[in-house]
Amino acid sequence: MATSVADSSHDNRLAPVGLIAGRGTTREQTIALEYRIREILFEHHPQTVRQVFYQCLDSTRVAHVEKSDSGYRKVQRVILDMRRTGRVPWSWIIDSSRRAQTWDNGYNDLASFVDEMRGRFRLEFWEPYIGKHVEIWCESRGFEGSIESRAGDWRCTTVAFGGQPSDSLLYDCAMRIQNRNRPTWVIYCGDLDPHGMLIEDVPRRKLREQWDCEPEWTRLLVTPDQIDSYNLPTDETGKIVQAEAFPLPEVFKLIDDAFSTIADYGDIANLEKEEGRLYDRLISAANDADDAAEADEDYTDEQREAAKAILMRGLWGQPETPDDEDVDEDDT
Repeated sequence: MATSVADSSHDNRLAPVGLIAGRGTTREQTIALEYRIREILFEHHPQTVRQVFYQCLDSTRVAHVEKSDSGYRKVQRVILDMRRTGRVPWSWIIDSSRRAQTWDNGYNDLASFVDEMRGRFRLEFWEPYIGKHVEIWCESRGFEGSIESRAGDWRCTTVAFGGQPSDSLLYDCAMRIQNRNRPTWVIYCGDLDPHGMLIEDVPRRKLREQWDCEPEWTRLLVTPDQIDSYNLPTDETGKIVQAEAFPLPEVFKLIDDAFSTIADYGDIANLEKEEGRLYDRLISAANDADDAAEADEDYTDEQREAAKAILMRGLWGQPETPDDEDVDEDDT
């Protein structure tokens, strides 16, 4: 039987097993490593396997692995087994390289569609409130997936390179930035290594030289001084650190601190209330449009336009009375 995620049968009374190294693992080591992984994911999810692996390097916990390919594979195998047996939800692990585009999610009526779109309706925050737009750009797709929810809390666009970004991606970014009426601030998250620094420098140069686009730029992580400040695991030189080695709670705090210098999160809460009010009106209007369609099976173009008008009135409160010359006496 699958174990519940919240099951704490292996609690803090679990005997520490120390470093798990070598080719095999004992039952006690596996149980301890499973507990540590569940502890990591229960506190913050979703995360990538690599982010979990870096947290499993902490030697002060009930179990830890070595910083090696072998150690990574041990964590990877245990996570896969835990997902397959239901001890960790599949959605708690990010695998951004495996995605599917589907077209089988139709809707029974207009109101169903409008209701599902509720979470996507957003009023503009950055430009009217702050006077600039903010985006988070990430070297890793997996890292971007792990911070997506916090970026969403701040109404912030995220961009993932997945290595060196293509010119097509950079063109899209340049056009988006240039089409705005306000400046854009890019907050960058990437590895601290020669290749990672190149991945940051090349896009900035291409944006500037090819499209005359120079957004304000801040490297949020990883920086040299953060190695000691956050006790980040490095390579043998002590100078190379992957972004996914950064503890996720600290990443969230860095994002909050950066945004709080220019914005008040309370303004977003007020904006959400206004969005809810407008969306409730839109749902009501969609239901009215569905009722109008159901009343007549021969739904004409004129009726579709009438339904569209109902939706617009519901959202924006437009006047319901048409111009006198458009009124048919038979309709009065």
